[in-house]
Amino acid sequence: MQRLASLLLFVPVAFNLCAQSSHKMALKECIDYAISRNTDILQSTLNIQKSRNLRHQQSLGYLPDLTLLSNFNYNAGKSINPFTNQFELNPVGSQAVSLSTSLTLFNGFQKYYQLMKSHSDISAMLLINEELKLDLTQGVINAFLNILLQEEIQKTSLAKIDLTRAQVERLEIMSRSGRVHEADVLQLQLELLSEENSLKEAEVNKGRALRALTQIMNLDPATNRIEIDFPDTLPSLFNWVETVDSMNLRQRAVDVSPALKRVMQQRASSIYVVKYTKSLSYPTVRLTGNLNTNFSTRAPDSIPVPGNGAERQINTYSNQLRYNLQQGVGISVQVPLMFAVTNRQNVKLAELEVMSYDIEATKIKRAILNSLGDRLDDLHLAVRRLEFQERRFKVLTELLRVATEQNKGGVIHFTEYMNIRNQFTATQYGLLQAKYDYALKLTLLEIYVGRTPQIF
Repeated sequence: MQRLASLLLFVPVAFNLCAQSSHKMALKECIDYAISRNTDILQSTLNIQKSRNLRHQQSLGYLPDLTLLSNFNYNAGKSINPFTNQFELNPVGSQAVSLSTSLTLFNGFQKYYQLMKSHSDISAMLLINEELKLDLTQGVINAFLNILLQEEIQKTSLAKIDLTRAQVERLEIMSRSGRVHEADVLQLQLELLSEENSLKEAEVNKGRALRALTQIMNLDPATNRIEIDFPDTLPSLFNWVETVDSMNLRQRAVDVSPALKRVMQQRASSIYVVKYTKSLSYPTVRLTGNLNTNFSTRAPDSIPVPGNGAERQINTYSNQLRYNLQQGVGISVQVPLMFAVTNRQNVKLAELEVMSYDIEATKIKRAILNSLGDRLDDLHLAVRRLEFQERRFKVLTELLRVATEQNKGGVIHFTEYMNIRNQFTATQYGLLQAKYDYALKLTLLEIYVGRTPQIF
């Protein structure tokens, strides 16, 4: 069986949001618009922004701590002069100023693991966002193709109704003159009623598809009416699947899957959790430094300078702070002795979480391959149905032409003619359904394997 190389079937749809503006949007713009208004995607985007802010905050954790402290005391009764360290009965005012800093030299790379975990978490959240966008894109495309199908059914039904009405009028005239039986007229009238019913069904189905598209785009159907526009030219959809090696297609589906990528990023995040949990049992080494000084209102005007007997003036505020300045540097080591024992269970729990993501990744890979197989089977069936309907339509078109001439010449009975015509009508509607079923199956497969859909 010769495969279908190309098919003229897709109409680049545009719509007009009448309640907003007269700008007509193409399908790609419709998808972008739907994504920009989807609440789940908006919430996911906000969560990503929060995580990025948290990551930025964690990156600042590498900076040393720096604290400036100042206090002022006023004692009216008996107190100790902080400058002379002696009791004072007179009111004493004093002030202390200190500047301290602390820098972690080593703690098992805890901050690094936390920062890398945040990187993996953000990557996983971006992939969740991508999954939501792909699902929404498929929903928009499905709604559009359904609208186009119902629109073509409407046009076909209208053309057939006009033709059948003309035939009914002709047969009614012939019936009055006795040239045809009245039963033939009634049979054709029944056919007209059937075609009018098909038209009504297409109108209802088109309305449902329009409401579905409106809902997907998060619009109010009461104030936003979508109008479909059909251009004159139709692009072709090429069945490229048969030109690609099946193994390459399977590998591509696995490689581009956002669900699998998300799980792998979550697994990477869990690995950093394991490393961070282990680092809690390591010693912590900190470097500390401080500067402090004080001022007192009861300090003497001058004090001797050690070593040479000279006097140093400290009767001013700045002189006191400068003379009393002290500085120090220290290193502290903290070793968690008992915590290292109890922390082993936390490490095991974190390692089990990594194993669970390995299992989930395996399940997703199998699901991807099974789903790809189903999609390929659906596409092959759609191609076969389309080829069958095209051949059947071609044969019945010629058969209907011959039957019409024979019926006019009285060679065949009108009942035989109507039977052939009914077959032609059913095949015509079946061909329309097969066309859009093929378009939908091919487009969904293209999205699944990461190809840009031809309908864009």
